[in-house]
Formats: sequence, structure tokens, C-alpha cells
Amino acid sequence: MNVSELAREAGLPVRTVRYYVDRGLIRPARRDANGYRLFDENGLGRLRFVRRMQGLGLTLRELQQLMRAAERQSCGDSSATMQRRLAAQLEAVERRIEELEQVRHELSSLVARQSGGCTDELCLCNRQELIQIEPRRRRPPERSA
Repeated sequence: MNVSELAREAGLPVRTVRYYVDRGLIRPARRDANGYRLFDENGLGRLRFVRRMQGLGLTLRELQQLMRAAERQSCGDSSATMQRRLAAQLEAVERRIEELEQVRHELSSLVARQSGGCTDELCLCNRQELIQIEPRRRRPPERSA
């Protein structure tokens, strides 16, 4: 299949597929007589893998490194490398969830305290320092002589 067909199969824009090819994330199986890139099911699988891993938070750079390592390593070593990277990503996600839970808790507290009307902590009604702030003015461009 050509780039357009591959993109359609994967549900991606052609431009994205070409970008992934240029970054070495997917490779054409061969080129036809006109030099067009042709892909097989392996290319489609690799493309779907890239998208899935991106959805899990891995960057394209990380995926490039993992794929290069996989080409040099045995299947078992490659799987262990992927396992370590996914475990690290899981830890990062868990840390982010904890941070978001703290934000959620603080927001819930503020909303509950504010539900009865203005509170000193959140009231903007009589704060002179906020009222007197003037918008920042842009300087006109300098004229050259």
C-alpha cells in the first residue's frame, strides 16, 4: 500500500505518516518503479504501535530510541527495555495523578467555602490593588530614519 492508503488504514493524515517515515519510526517495505514508498502490514502495525505509545505518553524521540534499541537487541532484551520504559511512564502517570488529586481537593475546598458568598480569600469585590491594575500597553515600533 502507498502512503495515502497507509494513512487511510491508520486513520491519520498523510502528512503525519510522512513525518513518521522521515523520523525513521516507520519504514517502507520497498519502493515501486516510480520511487513511491510502499508499505506492508508490518508498516501498518508499526504505525499503530507508535500511535498507541504516544497515547500512553511516550514521545516520538523516546520511541525512536526504543525502536533503534530493538533493532540492535534480541527480542528478550528489547522486551526488557520496553518494560523498563513503560514502568517509568507508569510511575510518572501515578505522580501526576497524585498532583491532580491535590489540585482537585484544593478546588473542592475553595468551591465549598465560596458557595455561601464572598470570602476574604476569594473575594475580588473590594480589592483596590486588583482594581487599579492598568492593562499593559504595547510600545509603538521604532521608526528607522
